[in-house]
Amino acid sequence: MRWVSKHKSVFSIYWIRAKWTHFGKTHIFNLVNFSINTRSIDTFTYMTHEELFAKYRLDFSTLSEYVMACYDPRILSTLSFEDIRDSLSDGQTASKLWVIDALSKSGNWESKSACVFGGWVGLLCRFMFDYLNFGHVTNLELNTKLRGINWFTNEMKYPERFAFVGGDMYDFDYETNQFDLYVNTSGEHIPSIKTWVEKIPPGKQVLIQSNNYFAHPQHINCVNSAQELFDKVSEAKNVNLIEYSGELIMPQYTRFMVIAKT
Repeated sequence: MRWVSKHKSVFSIYWIRAKWTHFGKTHIFNLVNFSINTRSIDTFTYMTHEELFAKYRLDFSTLSEYVMACYDPRILSTLSFEDIRDSLSDGQTASKLWVIDALSKSGNWESKSACVFGGWVGLLCRFMFDYLNFGHVTNLELNTKLRGINWFTNEMKYPERFAFVGGDMYDFDYETNQFDLYVNTSGEHIPSIKTWVEKIPPGKQVLIQSNNYFAHPQHINCVNSAQELFDKVSEAKNVNLIEYSGELIMPQYTRFMVIAKT
């Protein structure tokens, strides 16, 4: 099923939302059609977290490494069991698989490089290796205490292709350290999406997520809709094209994602 709008303009967005029930489950369908600089993009997003888990069978060896990390005293001295547990929750895992699903439709990433900003325990980095075979992935993380679990779950397996870098995404040297893809799945935690995106050099792909979970005390920049995240990203002066916009339906909140090109 595909709905296409032939309308093109400098900046336009159309949102069609529908529900249908199958085997007692309600599925949310979202159709997004938008264009920037007269280039039209048609995106049909239909993801719920149950559908993502059904589509992607998690590699047991990957999950077992995170479980084994709970038995390593060097890791537990800097990271609690609760932190590791929370990093593998349905919401966290589904949001990372959604990134993989979107990127899998946009080309071959085997020789490409990426930086995950605020990559936490490195779960998305590991998925980018496991599912998309990225050439190199860097995790730029403010909390340097997470270096141990990233070493345990990523660097040990991909020593030449993974790097953990401690630092702030707003102070990072974007000119010297350039990547093909810039990923930020925690837009709700940063003060300004526009300021961050404008630091990224031209000709790069940018993927950012946020959510509408306003109740969390650390969420300082939530959005109410995919349209609002779309608008925030589009405010950045260096954004030339929005390639994707969609939402992921979760039990407690909805997560939103935009993929853009500078």
